[in-house]
Amino acid sequence: MVEQNQTKNWLVVFLFVVLGGTLYANSLNVPFYFDDFGNVQRPALQMEKGSLEEISRVLSEGRLTTRPISNLSFALNYYFGGYRVPGYHAVNIAIHITTAIALYFLIRYTLALPVNRKKYEAYSGIAFFASLLWLVHPVATQSVTYLVQRMTSMATMFYILSLLFYVIGRSRQQTHNQNSKLLPLVFFFLSFGMGILAAGSKEIAITLPIAIFLYEIYFFQNPSWKWLLKKTPLILALVLFVASVCYIYLGPSLFTLFSTECPTRDFNVLERILTQFRVVVHYMGLLLYPAADRLFLDYNFPISVSMIRPISTLHSFLLIISIFIIAVISAKRERLLSYCVIWFFLTLLLESSFICLELVFEHRTYLPATFFYLFFVLLLYRIVKSNIILPIFLIFISICYSTWTIQRNGVWLDPVEFWGNIVQKFPEDARANNNFGKALGATGDDIEAEKYFHTAIKFDPRDTHPYQNIGILYDKKGNTKVAELYYRKAIKREKDNAVALLGLSDLLLREARYTEAVELLRSASKLKAGQKHFIPKLGKAMLRAGMASDAVEVLSKAEENDPENIDILIDLATAYMQTDNADLAQQTFETVIAITPGSLVAHYNLALLTLQKGLGHKALEHYRKATLLLTEKPPVHYNYANLLLRAGNYEEAEKSYLQIISKVRIIADSYNNLGIIYANRGNTKKAEEYFKAAINVDPQFKNARENLLLLQK
Repeated sequence: MVEQNQTKNWLVVFLFVVLGGTLYANSLNVPFYFDDFGNVQRPALQMEKGSLEEISRVLSEGRLTTRPISNLSFALNYYFGGYRVPGYHAVNIAIHITTAIALYFLIRYTLALPVNRKKYEAYSGIAFFASLLWLVHPVATQSVTYLVQRMTSMATMFYILSLLFYVIGRSRQQTHNQNSKLLPLVFFFLSFGMGILAAGSKEIAITLPIAIFLYEIYFFQNPSWKWLLKKTPLILALVLFVASVCYIYLGPSLFTLFSTECPTRDFNVLERILTQFRVVVHYMGLLLYPAADRLFLDYNFPISVSMIRPISTLHSFLLIISIFIIAVISAKRERLLSYCVIWFFLTLLLESSFICLELVFEHRTYLPATFFYLFFVLLLYRIVKSNIILPIFLIFISICYSTWTIQRNGVWLDPVEFWGNIVQKFPEDARANNNFGKALGATGDDIEAEKYFHTAIKFDPRDTHPYQNIGILYDKKGNTKVAELYYRKAIKREKDNAVALLGLSDLLLREARYTEAVELLRSASKLKAGQKHFIPKLGKAMLRAGMASDAVEVLSKAEENDPENIDILIDLATAYMQTDNADLAQQTFETVIAITPGSLVAHYNLALLTLQKGLGHKALEHYRKATLLLTEKPPVHYNYANLLLRAGNYEEAEKSYLQIISKVRIIADSYNNLGIIYANRGNTKKAEEYFKAAINVDPQFKNARENLLLLQK
């Protein structure tokens, strides 16, 4: 069945590529949102050379170290295009389309199995419509358009591919005319590889071995209690494997999951479990009726405090239990429908359990929805017998879903509309108010932005983000007193708030409060998350505070971590100069020039250093380059002209002094030195004119007066 009509399969693949690309074309310029900033825009994922060292860093230093494959994909995006969002979105869209195609073939292979073939052979459109509805449904936008949720979409893609390769391998094993016993093993190997990649993308892949085991029972075995008893060792091995994977993911913290409290949440474990019954029913409703105005990134979902408060908790519990019991009872008679139900609850299990995650996120439906829509289409084929009405109805649903997907992506394009919709729906959601304020602030509407930041504080005084954002707002206005107040409020509530610490340290450095900056940055530099930023700033603050020896130590460490950072190298070289380590200072400034040949600071300081060593010709060369780089810098020009004068190059010295005077007319030395040049040439009239000009600028200029007296004598 699957191997027949390859033309049809290729047409489906072509249609999915075109349709998926069209539906998400308006999402290519959707900006970074929310968790994107901490997970995608992360310094550790900035891969620039593609070296093994960088790849190793990316795999081990993402914000979520248990998701190295996802982190590597973000790093590759940065490697090829920096933080330009179209590249990130193109990859997410490609993953979504690939998953839809894999799902189509998985369903086709499932329907072609002997246990299903006779029952469903008359229903030729099941695989197409089930995978089509999954491809176009608007709830998927949170997994595709929200960039960080590539973690979910990649895990789902590898999850589906793993199951698909397993099914193909088992199908090959069952064929009597198989040409090679090796071929099934190849597919099993591919299945295992896809499973590893799924596990490295997101923890939801932990249920994959169970999903495969259940698939084996449902479609390749004829299970009974006797059969299950025989397979007890295998079942125990599977349980042990899943437990081991959990421990690898979570380490010793695995055992804290069984605590009754959720320290960082507004609910306890029991309340979370009770609330999840309503959340799962909410997910079902969204998958059936996913209108664009029903979708939100952030939900202020009411907590269930008991089975009857609210009463919908009990109703949801009874509905879920009933569906589950019916699925188990009908497992032998309606294998495929039963498996779809078990799949839905199994793939939701991790994120809708007792683990203290946030209550609701639409992207959690991405993997469960794959077989949800198969169940939906199977039921419709059972209910609607017409071969004309049903396809038309399913096409109509697909058009509705596609329209809502395009509309939803349009909302993602505008952060103000995006967060404004959430605030309108959930006005007491502190996080939504804070993010709405940020979106307004980005448009320049600071007054409204501050209003929503204060609203966020009102509903959640513990959240540090509104405080830091008000600090940023006032810092931008130049009101440093209020900015400092709110930065410190944020830090008081969260001592490792990197944004507030960076903002406050920059403020202190700008105000030349170097000792305070050193004190603040000493503690901040111990934070792993911000070391790349805090250590160089600490070195700079120490340098400005006159702690040059300490600055050398700190900046040397910063230079080891980021050896080509020009700012760090310049500060380190300056610290070497202040500690009278001229050789290391010269060496470091030369490194700066090797990286950035046009560094004015490096050339100017190298001129000073080489002049101290009596290397006048080298000093002259560096001064010359410095003057070419920045002609408006009087001290550079003046020192260069003096050096030319000492070398007896009167013509070039004259040009330099004249240039200084044309730009800055208050340097008496320049007039005096021009007088010396003209006196040496015998032009006493011009010499007298410039000596008098020097005295005019600075009446107390002793040298100019003495030179004028000598000239007149």
